[in-house]
Amino acid sequence: MAQPTPEDIANLRECVRDYAEADNQLRELNSQVYSKRDERSAAEDRIIELMKLPQFASVNELAVSTDGSKIKIERPGTRNVPWSLSQYRLLQLLKTFFANDQTAEACFRHISDGVKQCHKRDTFAIKRTVRGVEE
Repeated sequence: MAQPTPEDIANLRECVRDYAEADNQLRELNSQVYSKRDERSAAEDRIIELMKLPQFASVNELAVSTDGSKIKIERPGTRNVPWSLSQYRLLQLLKTFFANDQTAEACFRHISDGVKQCHKRDTFAIKRTVRGVEE
């Protein structure tokens, strides 16, 4: 088996140093990202608390004057959570549906409507758009 030359070892050491330096930078950047996410989450919580006040009941969008972006306010009951359907819940919905002898399309609507009723979000959320792109 061939032995590494001093040049090979020097090259490997340089690559290891470069890797460690990049890895350290990534760790620091990740730490900063986590910190900024915490800051954003705290600001979001404060916005939501203010949006709960009666004087802001009709506000559904906020303009950010510093950069032209917008923050969309999603109020409780105005958006659906992604849903899945358990076998138990499907059986319940099918039993109520077939009590009326309907078509397959009507069956689909019945199940979809039944699931949507219990999947309305009951919390506030905000989404910021920058030049038409949601974040």
